[in-house]
Amino acid sequence: MTSALTQHFNLPQSFTDLTISEVKGHKMWQLEGVTEIGAQITELTGMPVPETGHFSQDGDQLLVWQGRDRYFWLTPIASLPEVKDVYITDQTASKTQIRISGDQARTLLARGLPVDIDSGMFAIGEVRMTHINHISVVLLRLPDEEGKPTFELWVMRGFAVSLMSFLTTVAASLA
Repeated sequence: MTSALTQHFNLPQSFTDLTISEVKGHKMWQLEGVTEIGAQITELTGMPVPETGHFSQDGDQLLVWQGRDRYFWLTPIASLPEVKDVYITDQTASKTQIRISGDQARTLLARGLPVDIDSGMFAIGEVRMTHINHISVVLLRLPDEEGKPTFELWVMRGFAVSLMSFLTTVAASLA
């Protein structure tokens, strides 16, 4: 499926001390259960189940907490086997992933987020479900890239252009 953003934006977008790009190339699997599924998730992914409000990382794969017995797994694995008591749904085409990195990343995000993302309040490996402007997002604090703070936003595909318009407008005003 084509990107929700490429026909509207030339990506990545670079500003003073800030880069905004779209993340592509992985499948995004929703893994959910009605009962405790931690053991099945660890067996399937080979990764430890993250604590509440966190994600686990193994190389370029992420296992992201999204609620009780609900996780998102970003992986290059294109198809998954059935797993007892785990409902597996491919969410790849439903969400757009936007990466924001650079010294101005926190300043940009603070213009729209109602949560404190200061390094002491939102550490690497944490995840929040929140909103920017009027748009619901999942926010991840990724490891720094080249010593610069790095964040990832997940947004429903239908809202990706509106979110990117907000982000690029604010980013341009920071220059």
